[in-house]
Amino acid sequence: MGDLDDDEFISIFGDYTSFGFVPEDIYNKREDLNSWLNMKSTAFRDLFYDNSHGAQYPSPLASGIRQIARFLMFEKIGLIIDKLNIEIEELLNYKTQNCINSFFINVFSSASGKTGSGIFLDICYILRDIIKHKSLNGKCYINGFILLPDVLLSKPFIHSNNLLTQALYRNGYAFLKELDYCMRFDENGDCWEQIYGKEKIKTTDLPVDVCYLVSSRTMSGKIFDYKDSINTVSSFCFQMIANPDFYLHACKHENHLYDSHNDGANRRFVAIGSCSNCIPTKEVNTYLATTIIGYFKKAFDIIPSQEDVKSFSKEIDLTYDSIRKKLFKGASPEQFAEIVKGYEIKYIKSDMSLVIQSLTDCYEKIGEHQEINVSNITQPLNKSYYPSKIDGEESIISGIFNTLFLKYLYNSQYGPVYCHNVTVK
Repeated sequence: MGDLDDDEFISIFGDYTSFGFVPEDIYNKREDLNSWLNMKSTAFRDLFYDNSHGAQYPSPLASGIRQIARFLMFEKIGLIIDKLNIEIEELLNYKTQNCINSFFINVFSSASGKTGSGIFLDICYILRDIIKHKSLNGKCYINGFILLPDVLLSKPFIHSNNLLTQALYRNGYAFLKELDYCMRFDENGDCWEQIYGKEKIKTTDLPVDVCYLVSSRTMSGKIFDYKDSINTVSSFCFQMIANPDFYLHACKHENHLYDSHNDGANRRFVAIGSCSNCIPTKEVNTYLATTIIGYFKKAFDIIPSQEDVKSFSKEIDLTYDSIRKKLFKGASPEQFAEIVKGYEIKYIKSDMSLVIQSLTDCYEKIGEHQEINVSNITQPLNKSYYPSKIDGEESIISGIFNTLFLKYLYNSQYGPVYCHNVTVK
């Protein structure tokens, strides 16, 4: 393992060729395996076995297959848990001796095969369980550093291999999809459930507090060298050591940078490296548009009944009696009878001219008032599209618009389609 000492790592290399290991023998007895691993799958067996050793012997390497990596890890799970317990205990002692309130655990992996992606989530949840049992919740935070597929593709010998490139992207997609699902347990209502050795872990906790995604590709498409990406991660970790309080707030999702971004801010993933976050505007707008259209589709199913139309007509005073009352306000034809009643029969018989003149004046007065009333009740909406009032009398169209606008248009139980239907029925 390069320059690492033997006590700095645990190898999950599987040395099974010496005793003719048959997977089903263990598979049928171990609940920690048969809960997720399908050993009977032909595709898995073809990938698991090394043809150079024959059908009886599995390959000692994962070969970029994430299920195999998990299997190899489970074969050494006891050693792994013991090692992590020892390391965290040392951190705890160091914390106590140096009066440190909080500390970070950084977990590094690539999203693609042959780089630990198959066991990343398992390691994170084992760490979570150890932290919980040592009463370090709120004092110990886990950061994940994920090298995206383009980091490995910056290596020329990988980038030039088309099959390997496709495998890296497929593997990376599967890993990121699984990671994103686990990072949203509070939204999807699911949990992590797995047996490790003799202990069962079931939790809705997120695998990491903050996940840092590392890319080597700029927004313009330029790819930087692999070493540049690794140096970026190293520098970032040194900054975390130098300024722990800032990153501690990020783990708690309390960073002041987020205060003005309550809506639309993703506080669980952070992009570092040569890239900047590039929002797929077209895809986002398409999603939003289809969601809104789907929401409004419900409005088309709300059809007003005949009773609804009658009720609405009464609500806006759009009945024969109310319109007649508005039309004859101050111009009632009954005024003619009142004029005639005011004259004695003997005067009417002797001089009809006075009666005729009074009736003519009344007729003209009624006509003028009716013209004014008609003008008032047929007054169109003003340019501001707010109800217009003439002499204290609201026009019919303004009354309809005002009721629709304030009560029905923005009400999710009705909506604009209902407003249209209730007025044309």
